Amino acid sequence: MKSLKMKTTGIQAFIICVTLVFIVEGRDDQDTVAKKILDKISSFLTPKKVVVPRGPAGPGGPSVRGPAGPRGTSRGATTTYVTPNLDFLYVLDSSGSIGSEHFDKAKKGIQVQVDVIDLKTKTTPSGTHVGLIEFSSPAKTHVEFTLRQYSSAAAIKAAVGKIDYDNGGSTATADALRLAKKHFDQYGVRENVKVVWVITDGQSNRGGNPKIPADELKKNGKWLIHYQHAV
Repeated sequence: MKSLKMKTTGIQAFIICVTLVFIVEGRDDQDTVAKKILDKISSFLTPKKVVVPRGPAGPGGPSVRGPAGPRGTSRGATTTYVTPNLDFLYVLDSSGSIGSEHFDKAKKGIQVQVDVIDLKTKTTPSGTHVGLIEFSSPAKTHVEFTLRQYSSAAAIKAAVGKIDYDNGGSTATADALRLAKKHFDQYGVRENVKVVWVITDGQSNRGGNPKIPADELKKNGKWLIHYQHAV
């Protein structure tokens, strides 16, 4: 698993993606880093071209599918562009080393990202879903809210704002990723783009090597993105 490293003023950001790998070097301010992160979210939401054939004829009616059209499409078929829905799961570090100030900044960042996601593809019961896992020590790692719990950007942002800082004693990233896989198995059964966005301050120090559950997510065709603050 490779990483995208962005050197910033006061912040180091690392993005790990199991499918696409970009390498960026240089010093950027926080606004530039934020834009790159939002651009990455937008890349998941590129509209896809879909050819939709018309349905079969009704009783006694003529067939709606005529001779083959250009490029192998059927006459009467329509072409449209559809923005993919997301199953977007945040995994938020709440360990003692983060500190309450940086934890609050991370929450505000999530709220901004939720607005961007909602602008591109609506967060609705049948559209994009957003959930959040909060983690620190194994005993405190938990699902804060599920992918199906809230169906609007306003409700998601309100829930994020109410998350308490756990101030846990360790950073059990592997446990959090294992919980993410279980959560997708239960709540992420739709044929959507699946994203895991991990926000943490440093190396995992409990629960084993996080690469193992990360690879399990990869086997299931899910994306893994890791964004790291150095505090």
